[in-house]
Amino acid sequence: MPKITFVGAGSTVFAKNILGDCLSAPALNTNLTIALYDIDATRLEDSRRMVETLNRNLAGGRAKISAHHGIGARKAALKGADYIVNAIQVGGYEPSTVIDFEIPKKYGLRQTIADTLGHDGHRRRHSRGLPQRLVFELLQPHGHADHVAVAPGHQSCWALPQCAGLCQPPAGLPRNAY
Repeated sequence: MPKITFVGAGSTVFAKNILGDCLSAPALNTNLTIALYDIDATRLEDSRRMVETLNRNLAGGRAKISAHHGIGARKAALKGADYIVNAIQVGGYEPSTVIDFEIPKKYGLRQTIADTLGHDGHRRRHSRGLPQRLVFELLQPHGHADHVAVAPGHQSCWALPQCAGLCQPPAGLPRNAY
């Protein structure tokens, strides 16, 4: 029974797209366990309800869904995970994302979200995200996760074994277009 732990499950759009794809796959949805983890209880509950709905509609309710809130629940959420989808935003929208836009603007640069690339993407992924991803590695009982999926982007995979970078397609682009 494969287990996917979705860290940063309050990122409802990522959770919907990535877990919706998993729940649509007959090879996964029969015996799938999904552990949702977030530090924001309200957003976690919204995502849990959404994933439960996807489970009913796409997998006939066969997947087992659990929600884990707060730092104290992190180990339980990660325990036994075959796959970790990491969608956290270290620092939150305020102040971090606001700062990410304001600093380049000060120097005449227009910053897009740039989670992956761009003049700020590299710093953003490594300086904020990589330390947290290494914590997930340390919490695995066998020393590392079998597979770590990072959403969005791929740079942090350079530092982790057996890591695949995932991202949802840009709005309006079909998923099979790239």
